[in-house]
Amino acid sequence: MKSAQNELRLKGLKAYFALKRSIDISSLNTKSSLRLFDALITPVFTYGCQVWFHESNYVKLLATDSLLKDPRSSVTKLASDHSEKIHLKFLKWTLGLSNKASNIVCWGDTDRPPIAIRTIKQALDYANRLEQLSAIGNSPNPLAVCAYREQVKLCLPWYSNVKGVKKALQQDTPNTSLAKITMESMFRELWKNAVKEYPKLSFYNLVKSEMSYEPYLDLISHSAKRSIAKLRASNHRLNCETGRYLPSKNFPLYNSDKDNMVWRKSCKTCCAEEGKDLPHLPFLTPIIEDEQHVLVTCPKYHHLRLNMSDEIKSMVIAWDTQELHHLFDASHIRHFSKFVKKVFDVRFPKEENPD
Repeated sequence: MKSAQNELRLKGLKAYFALKRSIDISSLNTKSSLRLFDALITPVFTYGCQVWFHESNYVKLLATDSLLKDPRSSVTKLASDHSEKIHLKFLKWTLGLSNKASNIVCWGDTDRPPIAIRTIKQALDYANRLEQLSAIGNSPNPLAVCAYREQVKLCLPWYSNVKGVKKALQQDTPNTSLAKITMESMFRELWKNAVKEYPKLSFYNLVKSEMSYEPYLDLISHSAKRSIAKLRASNHRLNCETGRYLPSKNFPLYNSDKDNMVWRKSCKTCCAEEGKDLPHLPFLTPIIEDEQHVLVTCPKYHHLRLNMSDEIKSMVIAWDTQELHHLFDASHIRHFSKFVKKVFDVRFPKEENPD
C-alpha cells in the first residue's frame, strides 16, 4: 500500500511540474489555475483512493475522534499526507509564497479544505455500494463482495476506518454529499482553533477570522497579489521574521546572544548603525520592523503613505485591530495592494530581492 501511494505521489508531482512548465502563472487568474489543478493533477494522485483512503491522516484522526482535540498537531498531520503535500505546494506556488509559508494561510485564503475530504466522500460512496452488493444474494461482482465481507468479518483497517468515519459523522445513511459538508464544517472549526495557536500568524489573526476566498486573489497584477499574500502570511523578509534566524548586519556583536535576539528584529532605518551598542543600555526597547511599523510609522515609507487615498490612509494610520480586515475588502484591496507592493519594492530593491 505504501509503495502504491508513493508511486501516486511521484506521478502527481510529475503532473504538477508539467503544469508549471505549461502555464504562465502571472497571466492566469487564481480561479483558473485552481480549476486546472482540480482537472489535471488531483485525479492523478487520488487515483484508487477508495482503496487506500484509510491510510490518510485525516481519516485516522476522524475515525479516532481526535481531529479537534489538539488543533495544532492535527493540522500538522493533515499537511503531511502525500496528497495534501502536492495540494499545498500548488497553492503556495499560485499565491507566490515560499515552501516554508504557513499551510493555515493557504487553506484559509483560498477556502480550499484538504483533498482528503474529497477522497473520503469517494470512499464512502464505494463502501455504500459494496454494502448494497453484499446484501444481494446473486451479486454481479462476487470477488469484491467476498473481499468486503472479509473486511467486515475480521474488522480490518479499511472497514474499521469506514465504520469510524461514519460514527464520527453520526451518519449511517448513504448520503455522502451531506457527509462531505459535515467534514468541511469540522475542518473549518479545526482551522479556526488552530490559527490562533501560531505566534507567527499574529498579523494574520488580525485580518482573518473565518475560512473564505479572499478578494486579493482576483487582482490582475500577480506581483501585487504576491505582495499581499506575503504580508498576510508573514512570509516576507522583514527583520521581525529574519531576525530570529539570521545574523544582523546592524548588531553583529550580539548574534550569539539569545537575550539580544530582539535587536536583530529591529528596524534598520529607525535603529541606525550607530545603535549597535544600544543593547548595553537598560530598559531600552528597540523598534521592531514588523508589519505595523512598516505600514504605519517607519519614515522610510512616508512618501508612499502620502500618495494613498484619504480613506485607506486613515485606516492604516489608525491601525484599529477590529477594522484592519477592511483593508483587504474588494473595495480597497486594489489601492492597498499597490501601496504594499511599493513598500516591499523600497524595502527590498530588485538587486537584493530574489522574488
